[in-house]
Amino acid sequence: MPTPLLADVTLPRRARSVGQARHALTALVSDLRTADNAALLISEAVANAVEHSRGPSVRIVIRHDHHSGEVLCQVRDSSPDLPAPRDTPAPVNDENGRGLHLITALSDAWGFEREPDGKHLWFRLSPGPYPGPAAG
Repeated sequence: MPTPLLADVTLPRRARSVGQARHALTALVSDLRTADNAALLISEAVANAVEHSRGPSVRIVIRHDHHSGEVLCQVRDSSPDLPAPRDTPAPVNDENGRGLHLITALSDAWGFEREPDGKHLWFRLSPGPYPGPAAG
């Protein structure tokens, strides 16, 4: 069985790290639809970590199973505060508040885990149709 492709990158806690995380992801994932969704979600997760954490850096770990096409992303930061989606959708003209709703809607699964020096948020995507709620 082939070894999954892996990126493990520590980025400065700055807005430009969002683009760097997206670039690391798209360098690993060849399926365009999965890459597009994963790039959007890692952008949201890194943007949240940059905005809400206190430490100097954010660490991303991306695993891509070339055989199954599955992508697992982790975004680690130093904040002890756990992620929680807003109870109601963000207003149309609000620039914030959609990240976790997008992660919930587009990922196959997501969650977070506490660590001694903060937490990590993770999400998993598989290739194929968008996994959101069934129509009807």
